[in-house]
Amino acid sequence: MSGAGPGVALRDDTAPAMDDAPDAALVVARPRRRVGPLLVLGFLLVQLAWVLAMPPYSGTDEVDHAYRAAAVAAGQVVAPETTAAYGTGAWVTPPDDIVTAAAPQCRALPYTAEVNCSASEELGAGLVSVPSSAGRYNPAYYAVVGAAALPFDGYGALYAMRLMSIALCTAFLALAVWCLDRFARGPAPFVALVIAATPMVLFSGAIVAPNGVEMTAAVALWCALLGLMAVQLSSRDRRGLVAAAAVSACVLATVRALGPLWLVLIVIAVLALQRPRRALESVRTCLRSRTGLVACAVVGLTALAGGIWTLWSNALDVAHDGRGSLDPTVRLSLALRDVPLWVLQSMGAFPFRGNPAPPLTYACLLVAFGVLMVLAWRWAPRRARVVLGSIAGLGLLIPFVITMASVSSYGNAWQGRYTLPFTLGLPLVAGYLLDGPRRGSSWRGWSRRNVVVCGALVVIAHVASVVAVLDRQLHRSPLSGSSVWVTASGWAVGGLALLGALLIAAAAVSVVPTTRSQVSDRGRGVRGLA
Repeated sequence: MSGAGPGVALRDDTAPAMDDAPDAALVVARPRRRVGPLLVLGFLLVQLAWVLAMPPYSGTDEVDHAYRAAAVAAGQVVAPETTAAYGTGAWVTPPDDIVTAAAPQCRALPYTAEVNCSASEELGAGLVSVPSSAGRYNPAYYAVVGAAALPFDGYGALYAMRLMSIALCTAFLALAVWCLDRFARGPAPFVALVIAATPMVLFSGAIVAPNGVEMTAAVALWCALLGLMAVQLSSRDRRGLVAAAAVSACVLATVRALGPLWLVLIVIAVLALQRPRRALESVRTCLRSRTGLVACAVVGLTALAGGIWTLWSNALDVAHDGRGSLDPTVRLSLALRDVPLWVLQSMGAFPFRGNPAPPLTYACLLVAFGVLMVLAWRWAPRRARVVLGSIAGLGLLIPFVITMASVSSYGNAWQGRYTLPFTLGLPLVAGYLLDGPRRGSSWRGWSRRNVVVCGALVVIAHVASVVAVLDRQLHRSPLSGSSVWVTASGWAVGGLALLGALLIAAAAVSVVPTTRSQVSDRGRGVRGLA
């Protein structure tokens, strides 16, 4: 392999025999400069549409997360050990204006009591004591979004937190695009990213909660690690991908309790795509370089610190609902009943897990995802199929086991979005496997028509989701008609979501090649796993 020239597409064990075709050395000459800005701007606009569609403090557990963020920014990094209401979370000390502003939405929630929505004790300096289910979570995310809200109060503080969360998520999505640009030679990896950025992902990035940052950091990590499987990368690109992987991994391992688990599983899945000898050599190469060694050390220490925080703070302790010990058959029935819900919730459930997305959203996403996976399964060798199957299987097995073990005490607490940092690897790995040389009129099944169809389905899914939630909130929110809810007409919010989704789809379509050229000297897109 080492003697191959820069104009030769090397054979790998995830590619079918067609790599021996006469045009295997030819890759796409596409307007790369347009792809990144279009995708990033599209992601940003859709998230901004979500901000306008959701009244302040109405996102998934947004009241609790806002309390925690404001308290951390006010100086309470570690909450007291005293258990909060219902045996969950901790007592936090946010400013009184945050609690007052959150009160209307808090009282409208079906699972809260008055103690969650009003100050229990005045602490002086404008701070009050109130319970938060996020009170024991790692303070890293909350410190960043809370600091952004310091110049503001009440509702303005919440919007500042949302905008900072969007900035973080958009930065990681931009990093993912940059990583794809290091190795992608066809449209499939970019189409896969468009499909992976489901309405659930972009909605999660637009509210005050660490889930969106966790998901987008995982997306960037997947893309960086897949890029590092390429050969003939320039030393600059390889160092960049290592740095991108390290930053993403550190954030993933920090912001939520299960982050270290997802980090380990993602690394194992990427290594499993390679032959054992090649995987071992990849690890050795990483550890031999100063950049790789430092990155591994930093990520390892960060993951360890995240795990220690979770154990030390008892962040996973939640309320016991008094069910007692349930019969194993009952627990099995409860867990099995939720399996299809977890799948649908990973695509969309707004603003809470009991609020399904429009059926049109699920239909469009299932078709687009199905097309991607069928094509990938067709081209993938046995090892890659095992990896795809393992990602899907673990994505259901892990919540099933956790639910079986905890349903007696906590009920059906699991939500489909919790596994997204890992299961988003399904479309991203599929896109990587489909990133092969051109034959006939398509690149492993991705003709311009196929990309346009998938792009249209993604557009419909995003717009339908935003418009449906806005309509629901206008009719049900206690802030409907209030000046504190910064929103616009349904047409304006829907138009913003439509513009963003169209930019995302246009970026995917623009990647489809119209001309071919020899592989550049940088060796982009040349993969060798053998």
